[in-house]
Amino acid sequence: MQPLVYPTTRSFRWSSLVANWTPRRWSALIRAPMPLKTGTFLTSFDRLEPRVDPEEFGTYTFANLRSRPAITNWPRLHGSNGTPMSFRRFAILSLLWIATTSPAQVTSRDPNQDIQNLIANQHFDAAETIVVARLINEPHDAGLITYLAEVRLNQGRAGEASQLAADAEQVGGATALRAQIAGLAESEQGHLTRAEAQFRRAIALDPKFAAAHYFLARLLYTRNRFDEAIQESKNTISLSPDFVRAYENLGLCYEGKDDSKQAEQWYREAVRRNADRASKTEWPLLDFATMLIREDRIEEARPYLDQALAVNSANPQSHLQMGILLEKAGDPQASLEQLRTAIKLDPKLAGALYRAARICQKLGRVEDSQRYFDEYKKILENKE
Repeated sequence: MQPLVYPTTRSFRWSSLVANWTPRRWSALIRAPMPLKTGTFLTSFDRLEPRVDPEEFGTYTFANLRSRPAITNWPRLHGSNGTPMSFRRFAILSLLWIATTSPAQVTSRDPNQDIQNLIANQHFDAAETIVVARLINEPHDAGLITYLAEVRLNQGRAGEASQLAADAEQVGGATALRAQIAGLAESEQGHLTRAEAQFRRAIALDPKFAAAHYFLARLLYTRNRFDEAIQESKNTISLSPDFVRAYENLGLCYEGKDDSKQAEQWYREAVRRNADRASKTEWPLLDFATMLIREDRIEEARPYLDQALAVNSANPQSHLQMGILLEKAGDPQASLEQLRTAIKLDPKLAGALYRAARICQKLGRVEDSQRYFDEYKKILENKE
């Protein structure tokens, strides 16, 4: 048997599972040297990008994760061929062995439900382990390939997610869910026209698929097609009255139309419904506070920002808006601390860098100001 060359984690084409991956080849792959997965996870989008909460549509989430550095100091073990084996590889292979040899150890009677629960709770590495273990023996299972596409999408690997969604459709046929995954992958790569076509295809395949209507509404909002986005948001609500983010999207759309009265009405409804949920999202609170800050309603905005930070303190946009609020309230030092936190969470957050540079200039910290401004200019140059 020809030796397998295991590619780097980010370049591996999982679509090869569909065509020719057999249990024998998977066994050889497991024995092959396995590189560590390194790099940076997907960070938060800016305010105009789709914001997604897992409870509202089942499985997807644009997770606002902190960047994590490459792992370089795991203890080293050795495999059967005498080559060094990382502790991470050892742990993964142990899990694969358990998953493939001890089916009685699954936590529910439906193994697919376990995968869905892990994805919904943002445990993407654990979901990946189970999916890959099952694909060893079921390489042509379109449902498993679809789950892997979901995992890749949430890991910020949109290109792989797009290919996997196409593979799943080739094997199992077109479904609204697969079309939606393809749309989200296209959107993440900046292909908004293609993304819109995929979302509309998902709706055509299942007109009652509320999540597809929502994602189409968000995409239309980002393209400033507010009236169309409003209609799709209302379609979402008619299908799923507790879809909190659809109410928030209506607030964003009316704010975009300069109708602050209607925007406030929908934001308040989103906040009210969000408060009743067991799993909350910070975005209705944050977006409403952002509008209030823009209108200089500082005292009204502060409680909503505090609540947003309590729900998720790792969202850089919340710290950015708190920095803006504190600057308007006349506390530049506290504002700078919030902006620095935002930059730490998202080093490419241009608004935070610009405001930090300006505040440092006012405080007489010339070197810090120049450093922030230089970073801000680099981001602008890279966008051009």
